[in-house]
Amino acid sequence: MYRSTEETMAKLKYPRIIILNISGGHGHFLHYSLDKFFTDSPTINELPFNNLGNSHNNIKYSKQFVFNHGYDDQLDFSNENVIYIDIDGELLYFERIAIHRAGDAGTDLFSESAIAKFLRKNGSTFPDYCENKNISLKEGYMYGFKNLDQQGSMVRNKKRLKKILSQGNNVFRYSIRNFFSLEAFKKSFEKVSKHFNLKFDLTGIDELYYEFYKRNTILQSQENVQKYINGDKTVRLDVLQQAYVDAQKK
Repeated sequence: MYRSTEETMAKLKYPRIIILNISGGHGHFLHYSLDKFFTDSPTINELPFNNLGNSHNNIKYSKQFVFNHGYDDQLDFSNENVIYIDIDGELLYFERIAIHRAGDAGTDLFSESAIAKFLRKNGSTFPDYCENKNISLKEGYMYGFKNLDQQGSMVRNKKRLKKILSQGNNVFRYSIRNFFSLEAFKKSFEKVSKHFNLKFDLTGIDELYYEFYKRNTILQSQENVQKYINGDKTVRLDVLQQAYVDAQKK
């Protein structure tokens, strides 16, 4: 499906790059940003954000960067340049961002029933598993945070990465942490530039990141867990954040 054709490659000055997303992994925002700041792409002036803050608005992109949803049954491509959005080490953020924002769901993370509804709608049997074990959804997530090597999203992440690496692709692992701060986001462009030998002009990146941040309520509340652990019990934690805090207890 994603094998390059001679006709496609002939139109590009540089080999194309596939952005391999994972639902909720900000792949659309990365696609927009790479195309906007790539020096050989046409100028992009409009913003990509919808009402939920996702970068799902229709934008006319170049063909230099190709967005791939990253569905598990569509990973059979080889000898491509790939930016792999890697959630390793950031399970809490990924679970929250995926459940709240993937597919523009807008799921209420303070409601176990809303989370369960989202999961079931997307084919997950996790709510049923928790019910069969007679535990709450929060308790189920707590056990996952305690056992990361067995947690579903982490296992899936490793399998996906292993498959992509095994197919002869030129892979750049793009940590989801790069979205956590302006400094990290900027630095990521330097790394992508070096890996693929591309040039970026980051004029306007500060303003773009600010727009991304102010629309991302999950990122804005990212530090609440640490504040709570440090003693600020006035901080309101959602179901997943509370599960994470409980998992840290001995």
